[in-house]
Amino acid sequence: MLDTPSAAPPSPFTPSRSGTPDLPETVTLSTFLTRTGAVLRAGWPAALWVEVTVIKVTSNAGGHALELIDPGPRGALAGQLRAFLPAAALPEIRRGLGVAFEPAQLTGLTAVLRLSPGFDPKWHLQARVLGLARSLQASLAARLLADLRDRLRQEGLLDRQRRLPRPADVTRLAVIHPAGSAGLADVERELRSWATAGILQVRFIATPFEGVAAGAGLAAAVCRAAEPLAGHPPDLVLLVRGGGARSGLLALDDEALARAVATLPVPVVTGLGHATDRSLIDEVVASGMAVDTPSKALAVVRELLREPARRARANRDGIGLIATGRLDGATTELAMVGDRVLASAERMHVGATGGLAALWVDLRAKLAEGRAEIDGLSADLDRQFGCLSDAVPAMLERAVMKAEQQMRGVSDAVRQRITQVPDPQAPFAAALARAALLVAAAEREAERLLDAVVTSVFRHLDGVDALLRQAAAGLADLDHGAVLGRGYALARDVTGQVLASRAAAFAAGRFTLEFGDGVLAVVAVQSQSASL
Repeated sequence: MLDTPSAAPPSPFTPSRSGTPDLPETVTLSTFLTRTGAVLRAGWPAALWVEVTVIKVTSNAGGHALELIDPGPRGALAGQLRAFLPAAALPEIRRGLGVAFEPAQLTGLTAVLRLSPGFDPKWHLQARVLGLARSLQASLAARLLADLRDRLRQEGLLDRQRRLPRPADVTRLAVIHPAGSAGLADVERELRSWATAGILQVRFIATPFEGVAAGAGLAAAVCRAAEPLAGHPPDLVLLVRGGGARSGLLALDDEALARAVATLPVPVVTGLGHATDRSLIDEVVASGMAVDTPSKALAVVRELLREPARRARANRDGIGLIATGRLDGATTELAMVGDRVLASAERMHVGATGGLAALWVDLRAKLAEGRAEIDGLSADLDRQFGCLSDAVPAMLERAVMKAEQQMRGVSDAVRQRITQVPDPQAPFAAALARAALLVAAAEREAERLLDAVVTSVFRHLDGVDALLRQAAAGLADLDHGAVLGRGYALARDVTGQVLASRAAAFAAGRFTLEFGDGVLAVVAVQSQSASL
């Protein structure tokens, strides 16, 4: 019930009595608007909660202008109002909502706003936004999450974890979990038993999942989880949390956490205990890696541990099949090769026997030729030696005759000169000296000729000796004993005739095989597998 004054105040629209009766008192439009605003402000409440739909948000220096209309169809009676959200009021509104939003994200949403009405002479009826009802929290959170999802998708981060290869083997594991969570006892117990058994190495990282700083703390824990474990990066990161209210999972939609998980070079498995709700982290991790309970996340790790064993078993079976097939093929091929080798050996034996017989015949012929050649060389050497023996005395005789002729010529010349000079003694002495010189020269020439003849004879004898040595070496190589010493054998029948074929050996029945170190008696026997 409102108190009313005993006397009504004068109306601001009451004209002044100073005006003329024909023309009432008038005011300017601005005065009219000012007086109207004063009347309105005197009658409306300080603030009201108003349900509106935000159709447009415009930013300016001091805050944001919101265009508001009635939610739902109202036709011509639909209300429309311009409201102002000061920038200074945003931090308090965000704290009240528990959602970090931007005013532009209100566009298109229906909300309950706390509005303080006002009247501006230029803009007429307006309102100032003092607060937002918490009922807007879910809508804003969904809008924020959708915007963040779009940004991550545009940056290629939303499906980056999906592009990572599944770990070939899990030997190092980092686990991020709430501190003092009783629901993780079974998971922790099994992981520690695996670590004790030497199956894997585990690092436990406890961090808050709720509160204002939970998102930043989780992002830091994810970065720490990627640090080397026992000198090597982890193969897998496990992010687990037991069940609880949806409000306790708001940190899992944090942008810093989403970016940390998306850029992690290690696959992430989440078991966050909310079967009906899905967080942004569940969308960031790879398909099949996001489950709703820590025990299911542990089952994913268990499956990853079993995969190498299954692959090894499959590889072992495949290798066994391949090895068995190749062994069977090799056995068959080896049998075929053995048959071919036996057949080839038999053909080579027959060919070698015939070739050895032919070689022995050829050897005998070459031995006979060698002996004939040696005989011819010996006869030729005897002829040459005889010729040399006959030629040396003749050469010596000719040298002596030539010296005697020269002596006779010298004597005649001396006698002639003696008869021509008055003192015959002096020329005679000179002639004797000259004759002695000629005789000495003749003797030296005879000795030189004799040495040349002897040298030529010995050089020829050396050449003949070298030919004889070469022929002897050839005869040694052609000796059938040397051939038999290299692994061949010579077959002869009882009469000593050479057996040049397998058929001849069977026809003889009994024969001998001559080897390099002795003779062996052999009896030819026909069988299915081999023959001797």
